[in-house]
This record gives sequence, structure tokens and C-alpha cells, in this order.
Amino acid sequence: MAIEDAKKMQLLPNYNLSVTWRNGACNAGRALGMAVDMITNDNIDTIIGPACSEAAIVVCHLATFWNFPVFSHGSSDPELADKKLFQTLVRILPPFSKMGRAFVEVFKYFKWNTGVLMATENIGQYSFNDYASRSIEQEFRNAGLTLSDNVKVSPDITENEIDTYLKRFSRRGRIIMLQMNRRNIRTVMER
Repeated sequence: MAIEDAKKMQLLPNYNLSVTWRNGACNAGRALGMAVDMITNDNIDTIIGPACSEAAIVVCHLATFWNFPVFSHGSSDPELADKKLFQTLVRILPPFSKMGRAFVEVFKYFKWNTGVLMATENIGQYSFNDYASRSIEQEFRNAGLTLSDNVKVSPDITENEIDTYLKRFSRRGRIIMLQMNRRNIRTVMER
């Protein structure tokens, strides 16, 4: 639809745009194979995607080698922020490495030195909490700040368990929480 609209509006009058679509299914090997196939056999000019980081990492390594542009709209692993490794990647959404820096700036502003990180358990290695946690850990190390605790909790954590953690954390540092469910966030905020 976007291509048809661009043609009607004569936004790119001297260009012939077409789309070749493949589903890498968030699988690194599958996405890599499809990228090779599209570049070598379908004569594409750019890759838009993969959306998940696991696939994007391998596809972007290949794209850097071949000097081939990749525009990713959802690959948010902080590893992809390394422009020496991923020279041809453009990300539409900010990487989670920015989240770590943002927390560091908040801690510096308030002159806090120690934090406590509490995050919902990862569903897999490649998840929001994994990226955000690694980003926060790395940026805290770089800034000389301390994470005195880094706890992964079940999405079904009970109010009593939250109370236990909050009592422990209150003596150890400022609390950073990642992706708790709405009920649990509300419980923590009420305390």
C-alpha cells in the first residue's frame, strides 16, 4: 500500500520500487539463509528487517561484510549498537543500550551510587528484559556505579514476595524494575 501511495503521490517518480518478502521466523539460521538468497538471487537493494535481534545480528554481520544496507524496526539488542561491527545497520527504534545510559544519568543527577535491578524472568535469551538488564549492567560498570542486587522474578510474583524484596532492596540501593505486570507495578508504587 505504501508503494502504491508513493506512486500516486509521485514521491519517487523516477524509481521502480518493489518488495520481496521472506519470513525468517526469528531464527538466525533461517534469516541468514533468506538474506543470502535475496541478495544473490532476487537482486534486492536493501533489507528491511529482521525484526528480532537474534536474526538481525547474523544478517547484519553478513550485510556489513557485503556493505549492504539493513533497516531494522524492532531489533533492540544492545549488541547491535556497535557501529564497528554493524556498519550498515540503521535502527528505527532506539536500542536498549540507551536505557542503561538514561538510568546512569538519573543516578548521577541525584548523586546515587548504588542501584538494585529487579526484572521479570526472561522467556528466552532474546527478550526485552535480557537486553535492558545487560544494558543497565554494562552502563553502570562503565560509570563506576554499583548494582548491589540483580534479581529475576516470576511474572506471577506475589505481593508478599514483593514486600520481601522491597525490604531487602531498601537497604541496598535505589530500585530499578523492568517489565513487571500491571498488578505488581501498582503494588510496588502504592508502597
